[in-house]
Amino acid sequence: MKCRTMLLSLMLSALLPLPLPAMAGETLVVAGLGGAAAVLVKNRLIPEFEQKFGVTVLYYPENSAEALQRLRTDQQRGTDTDVAFMDDSLMEQAVDEKLCGKISADVTHGFDAAAHFHDNRAAGIGLVALGLMYNKKLFADNKWPAPASWRDLADPKFSGRVSLASPKNGYGLTTLLALAHVNGGVNDKGMDAAFNMIRNAVLPLTPGLANTPATLLTMFQSEQIVMVPWGSIRAQQLAAESGMPVGIAYPREGVPTVLVAVCPVAAGKRQALAQAFVDTVLSAPAQKLFADEVGLLPLRKDMPVRPNGFIPAGITPIAIDQQFVIRNRSNWNQRWTKEIGPLD
Repeated sequence: MKCRTMLLSLMLSALLPLPLPAMAGETLVVAGLGGAAAVLVKNRLIPEFEQKFGVTVLYYPENSAEALQRLRTDQQRGTDTDVAFMDDSLMEQAVDEKLCGKISADVTHGFDAAAHFHDNRAAGIGLVALGLMYNKKLFADNKWPAPASWRDLADPKFSGRVSLASPKNGYGLTTLLALAHVNGGVNDKGMDAAFNMIRNAVLPLTPGLANTPATLLTMFQSEQIVMVPWGSIRAQQLAAESGMPVGIAYPREGVPTVLVAVCPVAAGKRQALAQAFVDTVLSAPAQKLFADEVGLLPLRKDMPVRPNGFIPAGITPIAIDQQFVIRNRSNWNQRWTKEIGPLD
């Protein structure tokens, strides 16, 4: 393991461009990812980058909504942020609002089409999938087969043992989209059916709404619930850190995926340095680290995938019109409050 880590470090060092005198002493500001991805970027990528360029990187772990708001605020008062990470739907908004600068086409040439954004103004680092996280031991004890369908959330045998988040949270939103998909499609008709399914078939089986990821996680760890819609990388992290018998199943109907993306900020004051940081994040060695240590499904065509039970290899993605989501998300939040319960 130590040799493999050292080899990856040497590969990453070799890939980084030589420092430019104009960059020395600069401070790069990054609106970054949270969780295991933040640990990797801060502990593995940033030290190499700082040493190579003689610069300092300030890394602020934020969710996508916070990162987007940061760029909007910076644009109004004079930009401080140089690089931003966001999930695909909010990155689309950032690109539409011309908050993102261009990435060299040479850097993203070897990536799948799914990684590309309009005018090459952002690029996908890797995919996270929403699946059904479940307690493998409790399923085995009860002789339940592993989850296989989104409709398992409404199976009466799980009465009092399932829960889900509201659409204000990313997991809750993608769960709502998945249930729309299996009930007619991610469109107005499917969304109506999804709300009806949650209200009439899922909600009666929950021990109570638990809208925040932290509350859901506590319920899962205390075995109050045995199954919950959850992200692939967070499930992998929980299994690694807690030792719990965590499994994740990707339903046969297809799963929502979230593309984790990065962009150089258009109005950033350190453009060359920002481009170099983006290049580093998208490099083959960094992509391998994101896959092996975080569980992101890489989108580089030359990157082999090592299945580990969590990384969403071989899944069937659900097609989601991000503009449809952007237009309707606030309405869904209001509808949830009226029909299901509190958002928070």
